Amino acid sequence: MQISNRLTSNINGMSVAIRNANDGISMAQTAEGALQETTNILQRMRDLALQSANGTNSASDRKAIQEEIAQLQKEIDRIAETTTFGDQKLLDGSFGSKAFQVGANANETIDVTIPDKSADELGSYAWGARTGWGSGGLLPDPFLALSNPQTFWIEGYKGDAEISVPKITDSSSRYLADQINQFEESTGVSAFVYTDVAIHAFGNAVNDPDSVSFDITVGTVTTSVVNATSHQDIINQINRNSSESGITASYESNIIGSSNPGVVIHEPNGENVHISQAQVEPPSATAVYAKPAPRHDQITRNVNGYPLALYGVTFFGILELDSDKPFTFAEGSPNGHYQIEDYSVSDIDVSTYFGAQYAIGVIDDALQQVDSTRAQLGAVQNRLQHTIANLSVTAENSEASRSRIRDTDFAKETTEQVKQQILQQAGTSVLAQANQLPQAMLSLLNN
Repeated sequence: MQISNRLTSNINGMSVAIRNANDGISMAQTAEGALQETTNILQRMRDLALQSANGTNSASDRKAIQEEIAQLQKEIDRIAETTTFGDQKLLDGSFGSKAFQVGANANETIDVTIPDKSADELGSYAWGARTGWGSGGLLPDPFLALSNPQTFWIEGYKGDAEISVPKITDSSSRYLADQINQFEESTGVSAFVYTDVAIHAFGNAVNDPDSVSFDITVGTVTTSVVNATSHQDIINQINRNSSESGITASYESNIIGSSNPGVVIHEPNGENVHISQAQVEPPSATAVYAKPAPRHDQITRNVNGYPLALYGVTFFGILELDSDKPFTFAEGSPNGHYQIEDYSVSDIDVSTYFGAQYAIGVIDDALQQVDSTRAQLGAVQNRLQHTIANLSVTAENSEASRSRIRDTDFAKETTEQVKQQILQQAGTSVLAQANQLPQAMLSLLNN
């Protein structure tokens, strides 16, 4: 009876555990289905960011695109706040980590974690630096491995890495990014580098030039702007040679760090961009100004413009580090940490060229975060399916075992019953035969 009762407890517990596991699958499917729509929204936001980054858009065009971005940001928040299973909210961060009871005994559980998937929690963690510029007797900005070789420490969510790089004047920003990306698999931190230069030549000056001329050299290719009379003229002359030079130009109504319009020259690979032979007509007009044009807000601090001269200015690439989880970055010693900033989907603003460019990376990290959570939920669903199958087989075998203890073994007892019936019938038949002999003798005597 004791063994039988223990088996009964296990069988009943497994029946409840199967029901619990099925509820867990339903809950995971509910959360994963909602995240599917979040993924669709992020994909649409990425398309809009790419559209806004195009140089054909005016300020009003980008403002209209930002209107849809703002509505999509709100919808991501609404999905996170209203997705529920019963009374339990799943995506607003209140779910945390919960244990599903999927066994007949205490502590036989499977843990499921669903992080906050609202717009202000999706995005990237980033750090960026302009790697300087120099011209003639001016030294490059010694902000990041420029004047001397340096050692950097990256502490990512996957692990740590120590990176040694030469001074940038002996290599390039591209080399520094490549060194960091060699450790991406072990740190979870990636680097990308680009060279954006903002040029302001016309407007908002006392003596605006009638025309400007200058050369742009990337590697061994030089693009000449000759007697340009407007920002659009500069853009047209640069873009005519884009296939050979690898650089493009676009108009920006509000160059970052100032209220002046200008031209953004973009070199996507982080190569050095040298601008020289700058001349204005008439010679008494205001000089042409240029400065780095980073997309990252943190790098815009103290970025001043420099007047272009005949001997020229070399702009080095702008380095940015990115991860979908927090990390630390240190220069010189492990204690010299730079502050890492988080940029969420709710911060996206594509109303400017720079904002649109940076939004693409933020959305990519947000998509990776959502995909990671969806993969975990899918894995949990598959695990619970196997759990249910195992519980069903175990419960069936336990019921058979209990039956053999408490109930009749019908196969054995039926066989025994048939055996006894055969023996009984045979005995009766023999007795009947034996009784007939005395009767026959009596009949003979009577006769």
